[in-house]
Amino acid sequence: MQAAMTYLYGTVGLRLLTACVAMLLATPAASGVEAERKTEWVIKTFQFPLELDDMAYSASGLPSSLDGMPAPSASRTEWEAYLKRSNDAVLPILKTQGIPMYPGTAALFDSKTGTLSVRGTQPWVDLIEAYSDQLVSMAPRHLELSLEVLEVSEERIGPLLEEASILANHTELLARLKEPGQAKVAAQPLRRLRLETVSGQRARAEEGVTLSDEASTGRGIGRSEGLRFEARPVLLADGTTIELEYDFEYGPAAEAGKAWQGSRSSGVVLRSSVLLPDGATKILGAWRASGAEDGSGNKVRIAFLRTRAVLLVHDINPLVETKLRELVGAPPVGKPREVVPRRELPHGMEQRVFAVPRNFLQGGGVSFDRGELAYATKSSKPVEPADPFAPSVSPDAGSVDFLSRDDDRPLHRAKIAFPEGSSASYVPKDSTLWIVNNAEGIKRVAEFVEEMWRQIPRTLVCRVEVIEAETSLMQAVADATSGIGSHGRGKEILERMVKNQQARVVERHRLETLNDKPCELYSLNPLTGAFEVEMRAVLGPNERMMDLEVTLRQGKGTGMQVGSNTRLAMGEPRMVALWNPSDEGDGKKEISRAVFVTADLVPIEQPVKTKIEAKQGTMTHE
Repeated sequence: MQAAMTYLYGTVGLRLLTACVAMLLATPAASGVEAERKTEWVIKTFQFPLELDDMAYSASGLPSSLDGMPAPSASRTEWEAYLKRSNDAVLPILKTQGIPMYPGTAALFDSKTGTLSVRGTQPWVDLIEAYSDQLVSMAPRHLELSLEVLEVSEERIGPLLEEASILANHTELLARLKEPGQAKVAAQPLRRLRLETVSGQRARAEEGVTLSDEASTGRGIGRSEGLRFEARPVLLADGTTIELEYDFEYGPAAEAGKAWQGSRSSGVVLRSSVLLPDGATKILGAWRASGAEDGSGNKVRIAFLRTRAVLLVHDINPLVETKLRELVGAPPVGKPREVVPRRELPHGMEQRVFAVPRNFLQGGGVSFDRGELAYATKSSKPVEPADPFAPSVSPDAGSVDFLSRDDDRPLHRAKIAFPEGSSASYVPKDSTLWIVNNAEGIKRVAEFVEEMWRQIPRTLVCRVEVIEAETSLMQAVADATSGIGSHGRGKEILERMVKNQQARVVERHRLETLNDKPCELYSLNPLTGAFEVEMRAVLGPNERMMDLEVTLRQGKGTGMQVGSNTRLAMGEPRMVALWNPSDEGDGKKEISRAVFVTADLVPIEQPVKTKIEAKQGTMTHE
């Protein structure tokens, strides 16, 4: 019981209160804007975490007899008695969160499944939806990992990896690969894998494994092309960011590792650590497919990983809404809808909407401890209107309202003044911050939001490319870049040579890791042999450079091995190795290979472009 009280009042209470009262606070909109009052009554059903049952029992003065619904065949008298108990238990809890109890409102709750069905005016139901969303966002979760491997044509990989190097989320790239008509040859799905675990615990899966043959030979003989994936995800304190250590292997002998050397198949091994937001998709790696020859028909395989933090709940019980409709009858008819002008902005005030990080409330230093909310001078606290059809004028349903008078609020810490008539509201649904303030206040908020985006955690992304060309041409490029800090010009020359078929890309990989964490890649190409990368990147103090400790091995036979420590400027390609493979070439021309590494610092979340439609006072996404 005590734990439930702590959950409701210590962690969630005032945070949810602020989320709900904002709907009742009148927020000015653009001058002359008209808004339609929502006066209809509705019935809607929500899925609440199961802890709500304990909350109902624990709340002071509430009955403890909410012990399960009657049977579906029970009499109407039994159901009416249960509805009364449900109202007595649930409605006061909603009231403590700033959701008023209007005459005629009703709440039927099934404690076994966490299903809550309510009847009330649309603004009132909107408040409960915000409350539900906040409870769900803070409930315990398990982590779901979905892995997908596709095979695509090689000419699509270069532009794709270059675009991916600066993106925090690769969901759109995956959708584009799957979209019909985007290429002459559609992407072919090869493997799908899903794992579930809890934060801090490892999950592992293998596919296509013949353990008996492997155990007897140690070389994975008899195994078809297989997949092995092991991961340890940790959900960070903000509830939206996942730190993931993973070990991914795809090839003819997942456990044999470097015993692949004698195989004619392709494969890859990746070990690294990444940060990614809940629901995001990341490219793990790309490698050449088996049977590829030197030509335009080559295939490349690419692996995507998606993470989700999933709330454990029961399915919604449809009986709850059915019985509520039977008990309360048709919703009462409201007054005719009115169209009334919203209040004008106070003199000298402007309205702006900012896209802010999803962990704005946590990362911004906002603390919703139990206590009195602080309001700006002469601001009025919400009151319960006597008329259940009274309008609610606000930026959006489910916004969190906070003003600068509280010492622990982020805008106050930034010393941003909020004079009379100003306001600040945060909408969790689309992570936007609504500000009404004077020009100076708007400017200060813009600087504050920009600084928040700068403090978003970042990952280090390295694009590693091995390019092969005739030695005379490669030497000319090497001479042109010698003694120069950026080798971008030399790489551009080689890329043009690739398009003109004077050079070719032997290896192209995207590696992502965290600061000062090891990252390993082992790739087997049947044409050019094995390619290995072991690296550890350390970000410089100004975040414009990074120190890279790297070991490279590439080729068949004698091949090449380079161990080096180098310093890279962000976004600038650098040639870190150049050599002549001893067992390559057509016997007529001597060839050389160069390894280019390009580093980028990518935030795990990027702002969504927004705009304000001044005439309507609403926000839309571009």
